[in-house]
Amino acid sequence: MRPIYITMTAIAGLSLAASASAQWHNEATSKQLPAQAAARWGHDRTYSDQLEAQIDVGVSQGTISRRESIGLREDLSRLVQLERRFSPNGISGREHAALFERSAGLSKEIRAAIGERLGWLGVHIDAGANDAARERISSSGSTVNVFVIPTNEELTIARHCAAVLRAK
Repeated sequence: MRPIYITMTAIAGLSLAASASAQWHNEATSKQLPAQAAARWGHDRTYSDQLEAQIDVGVSQGTISRRESIGLREDLSRLVQLERRFSPNGISGREHAALFERSAGLSKEIRAAIGERLGWLGVHIDAGANDAARERISSSGSTVNVFVIPTNEELTIARHCAAVLRAK
């Protein structure tokens, strides 16, 4: 029974960081109004809002220490500055690629910080697998398998809504 609890806890902790590089964040769910965000960024999606939320949740749940969050927030601040520099005329394909690469890097740092805090549960993150964005990122010495599972909540919600509407 204990291994199941350990696995479930590790999955819950790491799921906070898994989706940052795998999906876009919808501004409608953030603190800003969608029209303001679209005017500011040139589109309705950003990289930094979701990462900031993941850091906040990690700190509040204790899976990221306040000390670890300082470095993560510094990296996030640099990403926000880059977004602002790119955004006045909309974000080009090259700029999008640079932002995506940096947000993916920060997401990897968040996963590593969470994995480090969950070491007492037997979670050990393989830095090479995490850096290479592999599906399984736990090390061979980890007692818990850790996977990065890309998600798309917006698509899932749309599919559920369509199923409800078809049923009526």
